[in-house]
Amino acid sequence: MKLRSMPLSPAIAGLFTLAAIAPLPAQDATAPAALLLLLQGDADRVTVTHAWRKDFAFHASRDAAAAKAWVQLLDVKGRLLQQVPLDLSHVHFDRARGGRDVLISEDRLLTGDIRAHVKVPDLPELATVEIVRRDDSGAVSFGRVDRATLDRLLSAPPPPQAVTITTHLDSGPSANRYDIVVLGDGYILADQAQFNADVDAWINDLFGREPFKSYQGMFNVHSVFRPSAERGADDPMAVPPIVVDTAYEASYWTGGVERCLYIQDEPQADLDAAMAPDVESSIAVLVNSPKYGGCAGRFAVTYNGSLGPQVQTHEFCHSFGGLADEYGGTGTYTGPEPTEPNVTADPTCAKWASWIGSSGVGCFEGGRYFDNGIWRPADDCLMRASSTLCAVCVEQLTKRGFESVSPIENVQPAAGPVQASQPAIQTFQIGSLVPAATARIQWKVGGQVAQIGGTTFSFDTSSVPAGLHFIQVEVADQTALVRNDPRGLLTNGRTWLLTVVGTAGSATTFGAPCGDPATLPLLDHTGVPRLGQPLDVTLSGAAAQATAVLWVGSRIDLPLPATLAPGCSLYATQDALLPPRLTSAGGSASVSIPIPSTATLVGATFTSQWGVVQAVNPLGVVFSNGGEATIGS
Repeated sequence: MKLRSMPLSPAIAGLFTLAAIAPLPAQDATAPAALLLLLQGDADRVTVTHAWRKDFAFHASRDAAAAKAWVQLLDVKGRLLQQVPLDLSHVHFDRARGGRDVLISEDRLLTGDIRAHVKVPDLPELATVEIVRRDDSGAVSFGRVDRATLDRLLSAPPPPQAVTITTHLDSGPSANRYDIVVLGDGYILADQAQFNADVDAWINDLFGREPFKSYQGMFNVHSVFRPSAERGADDPMAVPPIVVDTAYEASYWTGGVERCLYIQDEPQADLDAAMAPDVESSIAVLVNSPKYGGCAGRFAVTYNGSLGPQVQTHEFCHSFGGLADEYGGTGTYTGPEPTEPNVTADPTCAKWASWIGSSGVGCFEGGRYFDNGIWRPADDCLMRASSTLCAVCVEQLTKRGFESVSPIENVQPAAGPVQASQPAIQTFQIGSLVPAATARIQWKVGGQVAQIGGTTFSFDTSSVPAGLHFIQVEVADQTALVRNDPRGLLTNGRTWLLTVVGTAGSATTFGAPCGDPATLPLLDHTGVPRLGQPLDVTLSGAAAQATAVLWVGSRIDLPLPATLAPGCSLYATQDALLPPRLTSAGGSASVSIPIPSTATLVGATFTSQWGVVQAVNPLGVVFSNGGEATIGS
């Protein structure tokens, strides 16, 4: 089938990136709210059939680089505002136009229908939602919905709820978690407690394994229980055939494969999953049946028997991690290099070269339902027949978590410009989902490391000149579970644009001079003290050709004894005596006090005073008024 390509709208270019730490969009009060869209259709046309407003901010994932389809948000001029990756890994396109056939490979199910939940930001400029996928001819647009239609879907009254929603694992806000939704089929109303117990049994199995054990904080788990009229699942090849009335019509023999237990009423399952606090592209379904079976496609479906939790984990690793089955089969694989990370057509197994020779990883022939011509990383693995995941699969699942969830959250201050005065302590803080034992946290100012470790950074604004500064935090996960991270998924950062507002600086006078009323020494300033600029302290009105000394110190107010210098006071401690000056014929003098370009001096205050040698009192010295200066930036 040849698809007709629709013209794509122009995209906005010119993204500005600060530093080389690939910062994710910060989650803050100004971020747009998330919209949950349900897409339905096929390779010819996809549309939005349902839409819901969520009560949390939109979080952009980092898996767009590997995406083969996107939901693009356009403004009224057709310019790209944002694009969100669309998971079509459950869809095949090798069929006749309009076909609905199902392809089964062991426990993997590919369908000709397109059904998907996807979250997008509710941007005020949004005018059109466009669905685009990549094929051999390039990018193909195969769906478009305008804002008016989207608003109509958002305002549609919700259907009556006949479901019970339970949160089994709450690790944090859905805005920055991978929310797993579990549905149940073949459970009657009286079986609700059994369903909850089955969900918990699977959760215990999943999070008892690496990498889910170490990164449990990245996940939430919710169940949506819709009671079925009857227990069990259809088994059309049984004698006699078994047909039961269940919520989602689960059946064995899907696609002609006995063990492929899968649901037939996906539309109802999609709507029910959307009732959870949040839902991702991977949805689990537990079927209340003792017969072994399971299949992973749009939904990861398994029976609830003794091996059910392990089988569901296997199926979830398909849908969440994109892992291939490592079972053998018949024949020799002759196709192209598989896209899955845990199988290869290369007999050297260069795809996982960094693991070969350790953790039982090597190059073992057989996988993806072929005995020859394809290789897997380990002799056995949960994706084959073992109960444990091999190191290569664990690495992929770890990276998948970092694609979906930002390990940095609760950023304070929130995104946007930050302003602080001098002197002040400005605090920056983050929350980290990286295990403390493997986290490396660095705080940088202007690209230079200022602090290693800690989720809080207290920045002294006096340590830098006034102006614009970049404050960065970089969180890297140094886990031994990942050796190959070419996209830098395990290194994340945030950048703040900090404007330091300097102190203006000031110079004032106080007190009164003393001495001969005809020659009273008067202190004043020229300008105000600033970093890197001198401050001139002047003297006027003093006796001509007299020796004058300026000293600098802290402010005091100490009247001198009347027997020595009547009417005189000391206004500054004599911490520093400057070289003496000889007053001019007009009785003036000046001293230039250099102010170093040392940021920590901002806000510092000092006091100065002149003393002039003049034989008008027993002490032989008269004193000026005091001067007080505060250094600005």
